[in-house]
Amino acid sequence: MCTHPLRCTLLQDTEVSLARDCVGRGDEWTSVPDSAERFDTEPCVLGSQGFAMGRHCWAVEVAEGGDWWALGVARESVRRKGVLSFTPQEGIWAVGQWFGQYYAFTEPDWTPLHLPCLPRAIQVCLDFTDRQVAFADAENKAPVFAFCLDPCPGEKLRPWLWVGMGSWLQLCP
Repeated sequence: MCTHPLRCTLLQDTEVSLARDCVGRGDEWTSVPDSAERFDTEPCVLGSQGFAMGRHCWAVEVAEGGDWWALGVARESVRRKGVLSFTPQEGIWAVGQWFGQYYAFTEPDWTPLHLPCLPRAIQVCLDFTDRQVAFADAENKAPVFAFCLDPCPGEKLRPWLWVGMGSWLQLCP
């Protein structure tokens, strides 16, 4: 399923908890010190490895419960301070669940996804040759959504995860 191992990095002292391959968010808010790498208003994490060429795929098991979550890729230079809009214009290409409805995070409005079966895991394929980020059901390979990638010469894209209250996401081996 995964063509490259994927590891997520999370700086210490955030309200998002991270195991080696799983990210989640509990009900308690923690005051944390500021740093340039940390998202200050959103419970987001970036993968530790960035990509600038080739094709890279990985799968993420998604929470059945929780208020919201999203997964995809983000530019290394994605803004980490202030309120973000999770859109390609912001440097984030993602799909996710918002209070029971699946969406592709497009601009100006999110695109509702009408999936015949809710996936238990979503495969993310980042393809620089075809200039797209494609999402599919990791079990049956049914397409979920695909974004066209704008050229970002010299900049790497990194896996990106966002978790809401009571949500969790786990990278598949």
